[in-house]
Formats: sequence, structure tokens, C-alpha cells
Amino acid sequence: MSNLDLGFYYSFTPDELTPDQLTLTPSDINRLLIRTVVCLYDANRAHHKNNLRISNEGVRTEEVGCNRCFVNYLTPLVLTGGQSQFAAAWRALTPEERGNRVETAESQHKASTDDIATMNDMKNEIEQGGKTWGNQWQADKTYPVTSVEDVINKLQTAYDLHGTINVLACVMHGVPNQFSLGGTIRDGAVPSAEGLSVTAFVERIKNYLAEDILWILYACGTAGLGLGNGEERNGGHARLGLEITRGQEGGRHTVAAALHDALHAKGKVRATVWGHTGYGVATQRPYWRRYRDPGAHAVSLFEMCFNEAFVNDEYIRLGPHSPWNSANAVRAEMFGASQFRLILIEALREMNAGTQGVRDIPLWSLVFADPERTRLPERCQAIWKRRHQRR
Repeated sequence: MSNLDLGFYYSFTPDELTPDQLTLTPSDINRLLIRTVVCLYDANRAHHKNNLRISNEGVRTEEVGCNRCFVNYLTPLVLTGGQSQFAAAWRALTPEERGNRVETAESQHKASTDDIATMNDMKNEIEQGGKTWGNQWQADKTYPVTSVEDVINKLQTAYDLHGTINVLACVMHGVPNQFSLGGTIRDGAVPSAEGLSVTAFVERIKNYLAEDILWILYACGTAGLGLGNGEERNGGHARLGLEITRGQEGGRHTVAAALHDALHAKGKVRATVWGHTGYGVATQRPYWRRYRDPGAHAVSLFEMCFNEAFVNDEYIRLGPHSPWNSANAVRAEMFGASQFRLILIEALREMNAGTQGVRDIPLWSLVFADPERTRLPERCQAIWKRRHQRR
């Protein structure tokens, strides 16, 4: 059996798989290959402008929005000085001029990047995703959506054409309490003209989804602003998904948690939801959280790779002196300065996971095993140890 037979486009070899994965039979492979996989991308143009969160007074909310587009593309179109002068320059523009500036910023962003997670129309997801989702994950069932009703109709179309939906990937904007998929889907009440609550949304689409639906949220912040593990460090970087944010420990009180629990409440008792913490390009950042048990804390990819036992062992090996004077200090070092991201990328490269390895980690369980049951943690831990020899 070739590597391609084992997993769409993954180039893993049997050496990289846990022993139980070597027992996959041809019937197991066939069962995996016929799953119905659907990708939705937000095509509501208003969402990108709204997500910049710029008021008529030129004030922008720091906690949300497409910061890259604002800083790199929109700001230079409005003024030539520093950002501190942005508000005054914005107020001096007419509504039409503001709209034109945003349209130009969108166009410049789209022309200069291959990122698919920050643009509202997501058109380049068709080009980039077509080679991976289309050829390997059956993303001929990829649909743009412009309203919540459009989402519901597209899911019904996929269901009518292909049967029960097993995997649903959504590329869109998000913040901890809501995401923008055609319209607004929120953990809480939503004006009917804007969208639906998570509970009402799941009620409308439940008949199209498999009992074991795997739902992947490629969006900023849907699983919280930070990965909570007990403490905040001074000067934390919650917006990067590296630190705890109070009230969101374990990924609770977020739209990803609400979506997961709503699915289970509607009979999808084996549903799994993956969401991101922090802000940035969701298809390229490793700050995943996985929700599998209703009401329980999510498990982060970081915790899968650097579990509590390993952190404690490293504290014993490296400490107890600064900066290794507590287990939390060791854990913080593993988070900090993008160490986890860089270690993970190196580990994925060693495992021949492909150029979209970070993006496709939530899909591993369909072909190989849960990430923590592959060799990924072993590789990450070995890389960490090579980089941190005992003094």
C-alpha cells in the first residue's frame, strides 16, 4: 500500500505512525475516502470593513479586526505620518472616500499575499485550497456564502448532492464570542437581520450533519485570546494566542465552545470542533484548541505536544534556577518568542507533513490518529531538548 493510499496527500511513512495505524485495512481506507467534506468561505464584503472596527471618529478597537490590513494597507492610504494621526485624517474624509480607501486596501492586500484567512471575499482560497482541499479533501464541495440563509442553503445543497456532511471547514473572520460566516453567528443573542445565535444556527442545520461531525474554524480568536495554563506572565501576548486570558481558561466561554456544546445538545454526540486562539492567519498558526467533551475544557495543540508530565520533567532537568525556577516558567518559555510555532514547524518538516501541515492538523484523526497519538509530540519534545541543553 502506498503512502498516497494511506492519506490523500500526506507523505507520512509507516515509521511515523503509531502501531495501531499500521493495522488499517483496505476497507478502513475506503471508509475514510468517502467522507463528505465541505468548505465554506465568507464572501460577505461588509464583514471585512466591519472587522476593521473604525468608527466615524477614526477610533479602532484594539481587540478585534484585521490588523495587518489596517496597518500595512489602509493606514498609508489615509495619511503619511504615524498611526497616532490616523483618527484626525479619517474624520476629514467623506464616507465615499473612506469606502474607496478600504476597497483599495483590500485589493492591495489580495495582490500581495497568499494568505487566505484575512480577506473577506476569500477568493484566493479557491486557488490555493483547490490544490489541497479540492484534490485531496474533496473540496469540489467548496462554497462562498454571503448570508446565514446562504450558509443553510449551501449545506442543504451539499447534503442533497453528497449525503451527510462529515467534515465542515469554515474560512472567515472571528473573535472570541462570534464568527462571520455569511452573517454573524454568536455565542448569545443576535439581531435577526444580522444572523443567528449558535444554538439557533445548529438547530437549522442539524439534519445535514453527521453524528461525528468534525467542524474546523479557520478564524481568529474563536477559541479565545490565549492558551490558559494557570498564570499570566507580565506583559503577556494574549493577542498572539500565547497567554492565558482570564475568563477563557481552557477555551470556555467562547463561540467554539458554544458551537461544540450546541452540536452535542442536538444529538451530534461525537462532534469535534477545532478553533484558534489569538489573531493572525488562522491557516498558518499552530494555536489550535480541540473541543470534544461537552462542558469540559478544550485541549490545545501545545498541550498535546508538551503535556504536563513533560513540562515537569523539563523543570527537574533544567531547573530550579532562573529562568527555569518553576514548571510554569518552563511552560512559558515553551510558549514564548514563537518557540512552539518554530518547533512545531520543524517537527512537521521532519515528518514530511507537507506545506500545509499546520493547517491540516485537525484532519489527522480521519487518516492517521489524533495528533497526540502520532509521533508529533515525540518529535517536538526532542527538538526542544536539542535547543535547551542542561547547563
